[in-house]
Amino acid sequence: MLDNPTFTSSESIDYAELNPAFMARVGKADYKKDPNAKSIGFSNDGGANWYKANSEPSGTAGGGSIAVAADGNGLLWSTSDKGVFYSKTGGNSWTASTGSHKCKNRL
Repeated sequence: MLDNPTFTSSESIDYAELNPAFMARVGKADYKKDPNAKSIGFSNDGGANWYKANSEPSGTAGGGSIAVAADGNGLLWSTSDKGVFYSKTGGNSWTASTGSHKCKNRL
């Protein structure tokens, strides 16, 4: 069930092809319900349970599209408002993209 984190909308979901139990989804976080909400969530059990990321790109309202590397070790997030960011830390930190990044994905 897609209830944690709570989003007002879910806009994109992807999984790690070589580790399909790992999934990521992005949407618009419900900051009124949870002031510490994040607009990205992860699952390590194929979507049965979800947890919010430790961080998100500064100032984003969330949404957009997410791509997960085939091995699950990289994330590429095109936010709806702040541009494209990548994480190689499981969503613990985000770096603004300045060009093409190899994400070992099936893009």
